Amino acid sequence: MKNPVTQLHREQYRKEGFFILESVISEEHLNLLRTTASKAVREMDEKMDREGTDTLGINHRGKRYFVGQSYAGHPELGTFLLSNLMAEICRATLGDTAFLHSDQFVIKCGATGMYWSNCSRSK
Repeated sequence: MKNPVTQLHREQYRKEGFFILESVISEEHLNLLRTTASKAVREMDEKMDREGTDTLGINHRGKRYFVGQSYAGHPELGTFLLSNLMAEICRATLGDTAFLHSDQFVIKCGATGMYWSNCSRSK
């Protein structure tokens, strides 16, 4: 597999702390991520149901979800998180020694009237 991270990506990462890779995730991995994210949202909604609320921390039902440590509950995510693609991206940005410490789905539902930059405000 050819590493999708170019020297320009590396430079941007060092200067700005991020870069964007377009169209590098396989359809199989996209389907896995979509399916697992949907499960994670359902699980958060079920937790909200049990607690009788539409808000848990910074999670807002149908608007915005932050679901951490999904790999622990959905080990199938390992096929993406530990894939050659992710290994190449890590090597290109962090070096040869990197560890998976944390994973998080950040899901913002469209047209919900919530600001992204300030979690405590709504339109």
